[in-house]
Formats: sequence, structure tokens, C-alpha cells
Amino acid sequence: MAFKTSKYELVELTVAGVASTGNTGTQFSFPDLPKLRYTNLQAMETFAVDTVTVSPNNIALPSAAIIQKSYLVLYANERQDIYRVPLVSMIRTQATNNASAPFVRALYEFAPGTQVTWDKCFIQLASAPANTTNISYIFGVYYN
Repeated sequence: MAFKTSKYELVELTVAGVASTGNTGTQFSFPDLPKLRYTNLQAMETFAVDTVTVSPNNIALPSAAIIQKSYLVLYANERQDIYRVPLVSMIRTQATNNASAPFVRALYEFAPGTQVTWDKCFIQLASAPANTTNISYIFGVYYN
């Protein structure tokens, strides 16, 4: 059976660049997402700069190298049980300009009834991104 959804939201998490040294942080929190409160998460996807060059706010996306060391932590159903999902497992669009960029074909789906408290969720990196300009992680969130 094919995946079906009735609602979709593109969520953006911007990581500020630090001009002189590069960003040294390794954990970046999601903002509160009022439109997604009390909704049931169905699936998520993410994108790298090889497939979508800029966010809706005209900010560059992370490189494949940064995505490969990025992990998603979701606080769902009052618990932090969705812990360190490798972001590479959520990229489902194949890059046309970079044949070696990682991707999977299927959506990353969640159990029925999964409700996320977004302001308790974050992206964790194995090492600092060292970005000197802003970058934005974007996520396609399918929900009902």
C-alpha cells in the first residue's frame, strides 16, 4: 500500500555561522512549532545541499559531509525514545549532481499516534559544523 498523508509542513532549523572561528556547537534545538502541536507525526524527510540548494528563507543547506555527522533526537509521546536517528537515513531524494551523495528511497515513517514536542527536540552532531555562514536544516514533516 502506498503512503498517504493529508498534511505537510516544511520545518527549518537555522544554525548560525560564526565568522571568525566557525560554529563550535554540536547541538541545535528546534523552535516551538505551534502548527504541529498535538498532531500525529506520520513521516519525515530531510534534504542536503546536493538536492535543494537553499531553504525557503534563502539560506544554504548543510553539505553531505555535515549531514553525515548529524543525528535527529525527537521527544515523542512524553519520552526521548527516538534518539540519534542518522539524518542520512532520512534523505530520499537522489542528487543529480553528486552520485556519491547518500540517500534512501523510502520515507522515514513513525508509529501511529506519535506526537512530538518540538521545542524539546534537537539535532546533534558528532563534531562541530564549523560553518562561518548560516546553514539551515530543512525537514518535510507529514502529519495528521
